[in-house]
Parts: sequence; C-alpha cells; structure tokens
Amino acid sequence: MDIVAYRDIQRLQQQAVAQANRLGKYNREVIQSLLDDSYSFSYSWMSFGLEKAIDKTLGNVSPRTPELLALTQKNKIEKLRLNASLEKSRQKITADIQAAISQGLAQGQDLHQMAAEIQRVFTMDYNRALMISETEVHRIREQGTFDSAQNASNQGVVMVKYWVNMGDERVRKTRKANHRVLQGQKRALDEPFDLGNGVTAMIPGKSGTPYNDIRCRCFARYEVVGIKTIGVADGEAALQRQYKKWQQSKAS
Repeated sequence: MDIVAYRDIQRLQQQAVAQANRLGKYNREVIQSLLDDSYSFSYSWMSFGLEKAIDKTLGNVSPRTPELLALTQKNKIEKLRLNASLEKSRQKITADIQAAISQGLAQGQDLHQMAAEIQRVFTMDYNRALMISETEVHRIREQGTFDSAQNASNQGVVMVKYWVNMGDERVRKTRKANHRVLQGQKRALDEPFDLGNGVTAMIPGKSGTPYNDIRCRCFARYEVVGIKTIGVADGEAALQRQYKKWQQSKAS
C-alpha cells in the first residue's frame, strides 16, 4: 500500500470516528429534549382533561428536566438505561468502524467500498437510537399522565385506570408477553396491572421486563369515579409526607 492510500484510509477512519462521537452526543440531546417535551405535554393534557371532567382547578407542578432525566436512569430495563445505552452504542459504532476498515484492507477493498460499509454501521446505530427513543418516549408519556392522575388523587379525585392496547395486528402476543388479553383490565389508581407470568406494572412500559416494555404502544386510560373531601388532618398528613420527601431529595 502506498503512503497516499494509507493517509486516505487514516483520514477516512478519523472522520468516521469523529462523526460517531458527534452522533452519540446529538442522539443524547435529541432524545432528552424529546422526553422533556413528551412528559410536559402528557402531564398538562391529563391535568386539563381532569379539570374539565370534575370542574375543579388542580394545583399542578410537573418535574423539570433534571427530575425527568432521573426518571430515565431509574428505568429497570438495564439495556435501556438512557445514558449508558447511548454510550455503549457510541463505543460499539466506533469499534465497528475499526473492524470495517480492517476487513476492507484484508479483502482489498477501495475507499468507496470501505465508506459504504461504514455507512451501514451508522444505519445500524440509527436503528438502535430509534428503538431507544420509541421505548423511552412511550414510558415517559405514560409516566406523565400517571403523575398527573396521582396529583389529582392527592387532592381528592378518585380514579380507576384501564389497560388499552392499539387493537391491531401489531399488538404483541408471545409466550412471555400477551398484551391482547390485557385489553380493558381495570385497576384502582394505586394498584398495578397484572401482565401475567408473575409480572406487574403500574402503567404500560414500566414492568421492568424487555419483552413487555420495549416498543410497547399500549396506554392507560383513566376514569374519574368520584370526589372525596380531604379533612384538615388528612391534608396536614399529606403535606408532612411531601415535606419529608422534599427533604430527602435535598439530602441525596
């Protein structure tokens, strides 16, 4: 191999790796922004619906970005922990670029052939980012509506929730996860859904099992069934609990 060809390959490798690093940072920023918008929208929309249903103004405070990002890190699906997953993806694409160039040299490929193989690597990374985005946005959206419902419950609104699937041929039905039979399952707000096989979840997308959660499209539907009056003692006790939770968050 002459020195010019060697330098061209080195330049291709450096450019590809630099692009992989930029892509990892860009993916993280885009997904985090998308999660923030999804949570805020779902929380606000749920609050609006509840206020229309009960003709009562609720005090609503939705988490800001730091709290939202903390939710993504608490995801029980190890393979989908946001920052770790994206970093692993970045490292993998860098290694795949190195492998593509090494294999290309061994097979006598020219620069165009190597570039085409590197493009395939980037396409695979895009597909992984898409899977993470779809799963996390769904989970955060469901978390937003659930948090809004909990907020209303703390103010005396009594609700039940229903599991709803999309009703098409894509609804998953496997030995481990059958979301078709979950359609219409009813639970109190603070009770988990029963997904079968010993798996439960407060909301769709948060069972902690990849075969239930990854790219799940199901959602929880909420129904107001009554209003309860919160006495002074109950209100004070709730305030004390919130204050202790706030203290703990500051200490951690």
